[in-house]
Amino acid sequence: DVDAYEISLRVDPGSGALEGSTTIQAWTTQVLGSFSLDLLGLDVARVSVDGATAEHERRGGELIIACPEPLGQGEAFSAEVSYSGVPGSVPDSGSLSLGWRHSGDDIYTLDEPRGAATWFPVNDHPSDKATYTYRITVPAPYVATAGGVLTATETQGADRTFVWEMRQPCAGYLAAVTVGDYVLRETRAPNGVAIRDYFAHAVAEEAERVFARTGEVLAHFSDLLGLYPFDAYGVVVTDLVTGAAMENQTLSLFGRDVLEKMMSDATIGAVYLSHELAHQWFGNSVTIREWDDIWL
Repeated sequence: DVDAYEISLRVDPGSGALEGSTTIQAWTTQVLGSFSLDLLGLDVARVSVDGATAEHERRGGELIIACPEPLGQGEAFSAEVSYSGVPGSVPDSGSLSLGWRHSGDDIYTLDEPRGAATWFPVNDHPSDKATYTYRITVPAPYVATAGGVLTATETQGADRTFVWEMRQPCAGYLAAVTVGDYVLRETRAPNGVAIRDYFAHAVAEEAERVFARTGEVLAHFSDLLGLYPFDAYGVVVTDLVTGAAMENQTLSLFGRDVLEKMMSDATIGAVYLSHELAHQWFGNSVTIREWDDIWL
């Protein structure tokens, strides 16, 4: 049962490569001599459990970690995985490719249902929600976004590190990262919820018009469904074809192709805006227990 993920990544926008580490804070639900995390591709350099080097092996999409000492039931522990490489993607049942997507110098993740394991080791099941801390380092002037609230931006020479905190539990498929050259637009909904939108420069003017009603709709849904369940909301609109929009927790993803559909018809635009926003309540705050219930 994972309580928290701490994901530190150094990302090269040109190649799409990353290097970094993920640390989990977790509890055992049974006696463990080993455990596994979902991880696809990437090269694992080192694994430790409670600070001690741990043996590991890869088997299919699993990273199997041997505990240096057996863990008792109900015991708290931490595990750190250091890794690197160019993440791949996995095919969806339809025409989409899921996971880490890279084109030119733009990067985004679209993880539902099983793409998260392409870019970090994760207990990738919707019933195991956890908090997230992201530290994403990119060269200036690129911007890195993730779920939650941006708590710090640190500059080291030509690099910038963006620190994001997701303080409310989040399912693995709703964790997300994007890297791009964005225009930031900050507003507030009528009920006071902070809205921060990241628009690719090439589509910023159109995106600002299309998403102008976000605050109004958020306040309306808060009246209907209960208070907005997170600290902030917003969208990322990338200048890439994504094939779909995605309700990543607190920062929904839209591609240039979806934006063009929204611009072509006011009703389509309202449906896309409302759909991903409504998911913040249903799907994100209230999350399915089993994948078989995804239709809900």
